[in-house]
Amino acid sequence: MHPLSETNQRVLKSQSERVLKQLLFVDEFLLPYGVEGSESFQLAFAADERKAAEGRSLKDFRLYERLMKYRCSYLIYSDAFTHLPEITRTLILEDLHSILTKPDSHPGYSYLSDSEREHIVEILSETMDDLPAVWKVGV
Repeated sequence: MHPLSETNQRVLKSQSERVLKQLLFVDEFLLPYGVEGSESFQLAFAADERKAAEGRSLKDFRLYERLMKYRCSYLIYSDAFTHLPEITRTLILEDLHSILTKPDSHPGYSYLSDSEREHIVEILSETMDDLPAVWKVGV
């Protein structure tokens, strides 16, 4: 495979940043009064969830202040994400790991608490296949 030109690298980086902002709920709509969902919907929604050893899942609802307990979209498991070109998927996942493990380097994601970051790393490390090598070191 030929290396990407500088222009193509900038485009790829820009597009991966857009995906990351969506995956991590940047500019998320707040739910100041919470929301109620029927128990049957919640059970159906969670039917195919991927749980980490501690029982945490990206499909865990919060339903007050915000919709999801862990602000990393469960769509990271989708066919659309899984079948991104390898170079794109790898860049997104490497940047995601950096955002979650080096918060001082990513002030735009300061809304994620340290414990939420740790839980997201745990969930993804235990529930996703084919993570880049950076996920296997120091986690």
